[in-house]
Amino acid sequence: MLSSHPQMQHLHLEQTLETIPSGLFVVDLDLNILYWNPAAERITGYTAEEAVGKHCSFLEGIPCARRCGLLDPDTPKPVIGVLCSITTKSGERITIMKNVEMLYNDTGEAIGGIESFHDVTRMRQLERNLRNEAFSLDKRVKERTAELEESEARFRAMLDNMDDFAYIASRDYRLTFMNKTMMEVFGDRVGEACHSALHERKTPCPDCPMDEVFQKRTLREERSFGRRNRIYEIIHSCL
Repeated sequence: MLSSHPQMQHLHLEQTLETIPSGLFVVDLDLNILYWNPAAERITGYTAEEAVGKHCSFLEGIPCARRCGLLDPDTPKPVIGVLCSITTKSGERITIMKNVEMLYNDTGEAIGGIESFHDVTRMRQLERNLRNEAFSLDKRVKERTAELEESEARFRAMLDNMDDFAYIASRDYRLTFMNKTMMEVFGDRVGEACHSALHERKTPCPDCPMDEVFQKRTLREERSFGRRNRIYEIIHSCL
């Protein structure tokens, strides 16, 4: 229902206002509602007959006067993307995002204001759910990472206490760990390629078992290496 108030005659937009999907209402300079479109009816539950003539604060939550910025000369217009809560006719509290702008007549005189709004309650709830899920996931990842780090620390401590040589190599042949016993013989070669550090080769060993080990196979072999060319029994296993 478009009010017959003289100020509304300056709009000439009745058809557009009646069909836009956003809630929209127009107020005079006293913030009394002059127009209330069908989308505003749908979102709030209040018909145009119930809303027109009331002060715009009747929805219990729409900031009015200077607080919403409409009549505040120090607030730049338009006001875009303000979030606030309102109470619908059924008593439901919903969150809306609104835009506010002044209305002027043909001579540039302020005659009121216009506000459009849409219901973002579901979107805000989804955002909260996503934040909660992200927090929960981050917490689980941190807990699991801490567990793995603790497990790895225990494993490395166990290897360090062994009298036998023990080392860990990555898929690209880099030594990522050497136990104390092995370091006493070879020195700290962590970060170097295993074929260089242990066998003084520039390229991987021709019979390197790395591919088979990364297929989850455990291999046992005897191999000589080191400057003294001593023979060692070696067990290769994937971590």
